[in-house]
Amino acid sequence: MSGFIQVVVGSLVTALLLGFLARLALRGRPDALDHATHRIRPSRPIFIGLALGCCALGGFALYAAAYHGGGIAAVCVGAPFTFFGLLTFGALSPRFDVTWDPNGLSGPTNSWMPPFGPSRGAMDFVDIAEAGVDRLGSLYVQDAAGKRIRWNEYYSGHGALADQIAFARPDLFDDLPDDDR
Repeated sequence: MSGFIQVVVGSLVTALLLGFLARLALRGRPDALDHATHRIRPSRPIFIGLALGCCALGGFALYAAAYHGGGIAAVCVGAPFTFFGLLTFGALSPRFDVTWDPNGLSGPTNSWMPPFGPSRGAMDFVDIAEAGVDRLGSLYVQDAAGKRIRWNEYYSGHGALADQIAFARPDLFDDLPDDDR
């Protein structure tokens, strides 16, 4: 019976922790860099938690392989978790930040993780030809030449950027029903 209670308590603690992290990510506000410039960036609590969790799981598996006879199976589990955890720390780089002012915005132009990207770009609000969601679930704005600036729901304050785009370019959202604006 005590094993059952441990599972229930562990499940509740995990659910509460994940709920708290989701709340931090969804209710975050953009950083005000000055009176007119704002910045959103990947949610620190979520990405630090993900990176540390992956590194810990990978480390435990590699420890089991090295000292407890876990063998190649533990290495096959541990190495990718550790690699992904270390790679996730790269999302905390300023290269992933999206900044905007009354004239335009700048941010990552692709979804690549470091060390391959992302490259950065900038565009004025008047140059935005399209706003949408790509096949990976990233939100984007695109100019007539096809250059995109991307972000997603894991950016703290992403709603404020969407509001600014809708304010600067309401014509991009004319075909949406009133409930979706």
